[in-house]
Amino acid sequence: MASIADKIWVKVFYSDRLRSIYKFTLKQRPLKFIPYPTTIEVEPTTTSCPIRCRICENPWFPQKVRHQMSFKEFKLIVDQFPTLKWIGLTGIGEAWTNPNFPDMLKYSKEKKKSFIEIYDNFYFLNEERIKFLIKYVDRVWISIDGCTKDTYEKIRLKSNFEKVVENLTNFFAMKKELKTKKPKIDFHFTINSLNLKEVPDFVDWVPTFNIPTNEFLILFTKILHPFEQVKDIFLKEVPLEVIAETEKRAKAHNIWVQWAGDIPTKEAQHAWKKEKLDIKQCYAWLQPYFFSTGEVMPCCAQNEFGKREWQIENSMGNIFETKDFKKIWFGKEYMQLKRMIRSNFTPSYCEGCPIYTGSTNKGE
Repeated sequence: MASIADKIWVKVFYSDRLRSIYKFTLKQRPLKFIPYPTTIEVEPTTTSCPIRCRICENPWFPQKVRHQMSFKEFKLIVDQFPTLKWIGLTGIGEAWTNPNFPDMLKYSKEKKKSFIEIYDNFYFLNEERIKFLIKYVDRVWISIDGCTKDTYEKIRLKSNFEKVVENLTNFFAMKKELKTKKPKIDFHFTINSLNLKEVPDFVDWVPTFNIPTNEFLILFTKILHPFEQVKDIFLKEVPLEVIAETEKRAKAHNIWVQWAGDIPTKEAQHAWKKEKLDIKQCYAWLQPYFFSTGEVMPCCAQNEFGKREWQIENSMGNIFETKDFKKIWFGKEYMQLKRMIRSNFTPSYCEGCPIYTGSTNKGE
């Protein structure tokens, strides 16, 4: 079990105000004294996912970037972090297709004693896996992009709406039977042209599972990057009337709604600004992202850009080759990226970031 100190740390991790204070203190430190990461994201697999989601880049990956991470490879990564407090175990692939995924969850909790967070589409669950989630995972984002069969299956090709609903029902029933609030659950809905009209209805649909409405939030996002295969359903903006109606219904249900991306609304809690922020404010690089093939990314924001090979070419290094993350963390590529961001210049890897931007005319 996590210590009281670790639980407090996780509270800080999710607090915007406390994170801001933490970031301010980092600005005062020389780069060589920046803290070693205590939060990471690991992608268990990039093998072909049985579901071909219209909003996902995975179906278009070339074969050479696909890989099923072994448990040995996973241990090689997480064992590099002796004070690991949080781990995200969702990548651009279906984690449950990797037979090593349960062992990864178990090791992260029992050996590393980390707070575990995942996104799950609830299509691949069964009774055994539901029990596994309840036992080992601390937070689950339920990723669903529609509340009717027609809309959902137009987006999540080869999925099955009835099966997802059944798994959701069984999951909440088992949590109730076991009298546990763990894992913390929230909903994630990616807005696109195929489901725009169902955004307000989704807020009405979620409470039908008889879960306390004050115990979760619904996060609405847009497709991060309009890469070639999603351009036909990409939305540049979400109409304000849709946002207003959604928030009206959320208030009636006592549901907390968040908006992410550049959705323009003053009312939405924690909404990002429509204009990009100065890149010198970015500290996402404190949370490295490990591809299933071992490459280290400074963050996950360039995923779903439809350019996996470019990401690999511009990675900070490969953990499976160096066997030592410190060599990567203090290496030339990472240090250059940190220096540029601190000086408000955009590193080549960060070009096209959906959140931050900086000068591009010097700093290299």
